[in-house]
Amino acid sequence: MKITCISTVPTLSLAEAVNELNHINDSETGTETGIDFKTYYPNQIDEEEIDEEVLKDDLKSSDIVLIDIRGGGRSSEVVYDALKDGDNIVLNLITPIGKLMQITRLGSFSGKKMADKMSASAKTGVVDQGRDPEDLWKRIERAQNIVETAGKVLPVKSMKDAGNYIKITRYWRHGGRENYYNLFVLLLREYFGYKLPKAKEPVEFPEYGIYHPAYGHFTDLHDFTGSTGFKAANPTIGMLFHGGMHFDQNITTIKAFTNELNNFNFIPVYSDGIHNLAAIQQYFFRDDEPIVDAVINLMWFRINGGPLGGNPERTQELLKSLNVPIFSPAPMFTREVAKWEESQTGLSPIETIAAVIWPELDGCIESIPVSGVQDVVVGELHAREVAPIDDRISRITGRIRNWIKLKGLPESERKIAVIIYNYPPGEANIGKAAYLDVFQSVTRLLERFKEDGYDVEVPEKELHKLFEEMAITNSGNWFKKEKTIANCFSIDMDEYLRFFRSLPDELQEDVIHYWGEPPGSVMTVGNRLLIPGIKFGRIFVGVQPARPPLDGSDLAKASHDKTKPPHHQYLAFYFWLQNIWGADAVFHVGTHGLAEFTKGKEVGMSSSCFPDILIGDMPHLYIYHVLNTSEATIAKRRLHGTLISYNSPPYTTSDLYEDYTELQDLIDEYDDTVTVAQNPLRSEKVREKILEKAGELEFRGENIDNIHEELYEMKRSIIPKGLHILGEQYEVEDLKRFTEFIMRYDRDEVKSLNRIIAETMELDYDLALRNKDQYASQLDNIDSISSELVNRSIDESIEESIKSTIWEGKSGVGSKNEIKISHKQRKELEKTLSFGIAVSMNYSDNGLEIESCLRGLNTEFIEPSLGGDVVRTPEILPTGRNINQFDPNRIPTQTASERGIEIAENTIKSYLRKNSSYPESVGVVLWGFETTKTGGESIGQILHYLGVKVTRGVGSWHPELTPIPLEELGRPRIDCLINICGFFRDMFPNLLDLLNRAVGLVA
Repeated sequence: MKITCISTVPTLSLAEAVNELNHINDSETGTETGIDFKTYYPNQIDEEEIDEEVLKDDLKSSDIVLIDIRGGGRSSEVVYDALKDGDNIVLNLITPIGKLMQITRLGSFSGKKMADKMSASAKTGVVDQGRDPEDLWKRIERAQNIVETAGKVLPVKSMKDAGNYIKITRYWRHGGRENYYNLFVLLLREYFGYKLPKAKEPVEFPEYGIYHPAYGHFTDLHDFTGSTGFKAANPTIGMLFHGGMHFDQNITTIKAFTNELNNFNFIPVYSDGIHNLAAIQQYFFRDDEPIVDAVINLMWFRINGGPLGGNPERTQELLKSLNVPIFSPAPMFTREVAKWEESQTGLSPIETIAAVIWPELDGCIESIPVSGVQDVVVGELHAREVAPIDDRISRITGRIRNWIKLKGLPESERKIAVIIYNYPPGEANIGKAAYLDVFQSVTRLLERFKEDGYDVEVPEKELHKLFEEMAITNSGNWFKKEKTIANCFSIDMDEYLRFFRSLPDELQEDVIHYWGEPPGSVMTVGNRLLIPGIKFGRIFVGVQPARPPLDGSDLAKASHDKTKPPHHQYLAFYFWLQNIWGADAVFHVGTHGLAEFTKGKEVGMSSSCFPDILIGDMPHLYIYHVLNTSEATIAKRRLHGTLISYNSPPYTTSDLYEDYTELQDLIDEYDDTVTVAQNPLRSEKVREKILEKAGELEFRGENIDNIHEELYEMKRSIIPKGLHILGEQYEVEDLKRFTEFIMRYDRDEVKSLNRIIAETMELDYDLALRNKDQYASQLDNIDSISSELVNRSIDESIEESIKSTIWEGKSGVGSKNEIKISHKQRKELEKTLSFGIAVSMNYSDNGLEIESCLRGLNTEFIEPSLGGDVVRTPEILPTGRNINQFDPNRIPTQTASERGIEIAENTIKSYLRKNSSYPESVGVVLWGFETTKTGGESIGQILHYLGVKVTRGVGSWHPELTPIPLEELGRPRIDCLINICGFFRDMFPNLLDLLNRAVGLVA
């Protein structure tokens, strides 16, 4: 008897069940069952770690094949190809949909009809990701119960086989050694004639419950707290982990957490993944009040609905009520610990998405790996188990302890470190950050700390002047060396060596190789290492160490070099903060610091990663620019930062000045000579002046229309005005300009204001945008009308704005066109203006930025939000939330796809105009920052060059790609040479797969 299993689930319990069965004799023959059992894992197949031909031979020669493959990919294709023409028993144990269900066969039961029916339901929307996952799961279970019951009572063999198939999936879904044992007994007895005792019914887990390694199972919270020595005065930590088939894989990890948290009340709760919200409500609240101080979430996927997905708003409502940090240490259910240790990347792509990115979207923090796969031997069988990574569990529990300690301290006793930057090194660049007035923002923080009872002395003198006068810098190029030495804190050699010698030997050797023996030469005086900063009561404002270049390398490159260790003073600075000064929490202020770019893995930090060593067990809040989500993500995942976003400064248009204004005046004069004065001689003279002036200014346009288009684009370009200050509310004029800018663009829910105005003029707005050289005057006029509508809407009301600007029959800005609007267009105007004004209120009120800093120090839940460009995606407002990059599985978004198509079409048309032929190939560089900011416009661009469109079926795990027929495309497909940056590679492994599939489709 040969059984082959393709299992996503590590197989220790499975191997134990087979081993037990192999020692039981057939009651008739007296011989052992003798199962030849072999296991493969989908990640091995996907990563091409095994011989594909050996795998196919094993599959074809097996009597039974068990399949648990999730998410599609190469493994599904390989298994399907090997088994599609066979007649052995094949059991797809997970989703009853797709190719693997089509080859499912058990006796007279075929899975093809079920697969076809489920696929049809998916296409018609019967299975809908927006549906409540609990409701969807109940419907699936009802259908399975009907089939299984029919199989028991009806004599029809196909119904009996169908019922057995459903029962087998129940054994698998609930997991555990006993269920696996009975799964095999059912197959051997019913389909191969083995004389074995009848298989018992599946042992089914509750949808959710409590399991404590020392006390066992509970379903009632009161029973649990009454039986386990629960002390109301002690802090309480809740844990959420997978039940069912994944329960066994969590047990050793839960035990390790229990040992580390033995002086806390600890409530470990398992759930089937579908009912997570109900489990949280049931066990982490009592009488509708939270009873936990923190939650550890070991679940993959988003909290509501697991892999089926659910409404994230329900999650946010519950977590805001709970109002404690949700930690999401990453269990590696598919990656071997040894591979993770060796890997520079860290977590695998699937684990990065399921255990890091998706939990982050719910507001979870600190994705430190706490368990991973390791090989074990059971009898003569090779298997895998998920085992705890002890030092990583110590790290996450140490951090949780300090977060809870912070919460328990009175504000007046909290010691807070506020870290600013000195990049590039030198006194002229102290306190620089992207679009942020750092010193003013820190002053605002100090003032608010004072109001809230912190022990802080707010300086009378401006903070930046104080740093200048005291020569507090973190550069070897001291402009007042004696002052810097006198005013800095320091750490002596003996104290530093005690810390340095505690690091692993290979890390010590690495630092010494690049920076010499301690204390090194960076910011040292004799045997002391300097710690630049000023104490204001119990608040320390320090300057982060610089990362000077080695071997003459570029400063920017050296500062972001993840292959080099930090120098001695860098290590000493963070050691001093935690272990000598004793910071209870750390802020990094602004985008961005450099500690997160020190040597280590990309995601899933180990104890040998320097970012993890630097931040240690200190609670960490990182104030970050809302726009830069790609590098914010690095700070979140490598330096364990809880992010608090800050807004962009107010925006304005670049407008025209000096010679450019003169050029615009000449074009206006030219239009007048052509359309009004109708003076050809004067027109020609003005035209010559225009071309001469445009040449001086190096315009690319060869005629007046082209030059006018360039001026139009220049004049309306959006640029930031000044620097943002944390918590500062913007002026009314700033609101008006922002509202005007965001309403230039179509949104999913509303039309562009400019488009509506164009339609009232009976102007094809898309045509005008594609041909700005011909329509620059009309587009300029539309901008003016839009501006007046916005101004009047904010100053007066939307109704008055429409009435005075348009409704009376002509624009209020002297447009050459009389504008008359229909009732429908008026309603569209009202809707768009209402949308714009509502969004502008979120833009103006930045109070949440400071509030979230205080909430973070009180160990409260910081609400998550996507980040990005506030003009392009204003739904990310208000700032002051824990920002994330875009959900990678939603990229490219529909809007980004449409914009990508437009960009590609414009590029192709431009090339065609110049060369009278289509390009054979196009080069595209993919940047992580650009992709997160735009939602994947470059991806949409590439797909359109290739002539491929993307659609999404049920869920978003595997977007569907379809080649566009050439007759529909209307041109040849264009090859793409794609280059990617490291950020893109690490953040969007799924998009690399998407592009690879797209190229394969049309190659």
